[in-house]
Amino acid sequence: MSKQLKISNVSFSNIQLGDAMWGFYENGFDISHIITEINVGSTNAEDEEYLIKKIKDENCNLVFSYDFCPALSSACEKLGLPYISWIYDAPHYTLYTEQVKNDCNYIFSFDHCQVENVKKLGVNHIYYHPMATNISRTSGLYISPEDEKKYTCDISFVGDLHVKFISYYAVDSLVKDSTKKEYQEIIKHNYGKWDGENHIFNVLSKDALHDLKETYHKETDGVIVDDEDWFLDELFSSRVVCAFLAMRERLEMVARSAKYDVKFYTREGVTIEGVEICPPVSYLEEMPKVFYLSRINLNSTSRGIRAGIPLRIFDIMGSGGFVLTNYQKELEEHFTVGKDLEVFHDFKEYDEKVVYYLTHEDERLRVAINGYKTVKEKYSYTEQVKRMIDILRNEGVLS
Repeated sequence: MSKQLKISNVSFSNIQLGDAMWGFYENGFDISHIITEINVGSTNAEDEEYLIKKIKDENCNLVFSYDFCPALSSACEKLGLPYISWIYDAPHYTLYTEQVKNDCNYIFSFDHCQVENVKKLGVNHIYYHPMATNISRTSGLYISPEDEKKYTCDISFVGDLHVKFISYYAVDSLVKDSTKKEYQEIIKHNYGKWDGENHIFNVLSKDALHDLKETYHKETDGVIVDDEDWFLDELFSSRVVCAFLAMRERLEMVARSAKYDVKFYTREGVTIEGVEICPPVSYLEEMPKVFYLSRINLNSTSRGIRAGIPLRIFDIMGSGGFVLTNYQKELEEHFTVGKDLEVFHDFKEYDEKVVYYLTHEDERLRVAINGYKTVKEKYSYTEQVKRMIDILRNEGVLS
C-alpha cells in the first residue's frame, strides 16, 4: 500500500475512538485526524460546510469515522471522496436517514441484522464486519502498584444503564392498555433469558406499533421510513423493550454478585447494596487496567444488538481479561465458548459460572489467555482493517 494514500479520521463530540487508525497505519496509510464537536447524528448544513472545509485542508483520499454521520456523508458526497464508516452501535438510527443512500458511502457493521435492514433501503455498499481490538496499544499495558490497589477485584462491570434513552418511561402512562400489555408481556417473557433466538422483534402488533408512534411521534423524526411497520418495530422494540430489559438485567447481574468484591463503573447515580459504585473510566488509559485486574469481567449485550458481538468483548479480551457474557449465537461464529470466553443463558447459569471461575483460578486464567491469543491472531485492528481494505479494493475504491 502506497504511503501516498491518506485517510482522515473524523471524531465527534460523542464518539472519540481512534483505534482503527492504528490498523490503517499498520497497513501502510498516511493518517490524519479531524477533531470536531459535531454530534455523529448531525444532518445540519452548517456542520456539513464545516466538514467540507476541514477535509479539504487535509488533502486526503478517503474519510473514516466510527458510526455513520449524515453530515459527514453529505460532505464526502460533494467532495467526491469515499466515506468509510464502521458501525459499532445497534440500532444506529442515522443509518435510516436519506444520506445513507449517498454513493460515497462504504458502511461496515458488526451486526448481521443491521446490514439486512439497511439493504432494505436500497443501500448496496454495506457489509458485515466484526469489531476488533488494539493489540498494538494493549500489549504495552503498564500496571503500577497503585493500579493493582485501585482496580483489582473479583468482578467488574463497565457500562451504563442508559436510563435517559429508555422510551418505556415516556410512553407507559400514555399508550392504550392493550399496547402496554403487549410490550410488558414481551419484557416478562425475555427477562433473564438468552437462547440466541429472537423473541423481541417482529412481535408487537401493527396496532401497538402505530399507537406507540402516535404517542411518541417525535421518536421517528428525520428518518426515511417512519411509516414503515418494519422500521417502527425496530424503533420501538429497541427503545421501549430492549433498553428497559438491558437496564433491569444489568442491575440484576451486578446485584446477584454483591457477596463478592464487585466494582460497577458507571455514569448512572445508582446504589446497590454490597457493590462499589465507581466513576466511569477512560477508554484508552484506565479501562484496559480494569479488564486485566478484574478476575471476571461481565458483559451484558444490549438487546438491540440482534446479531453481533459488541466492541466491549473485544476490548476485554484484547486486554487479557476474562469475559463472562450473555449468550449470543455470533459468539460461536468467531470464538470457542469455554476456551476463549464464557457465557450464560440465564441467571441460574450466571451464578454457577461466577462461582466456578472464582474457585478455579487455573481454568479462569486459561480462558483469559486463550481469548487474548485468539483476538491477537484474528481480530487485531491490523487484521480487521486489512479485510476492510480487501473489500474496498474489490469494490474498486482502492487500486
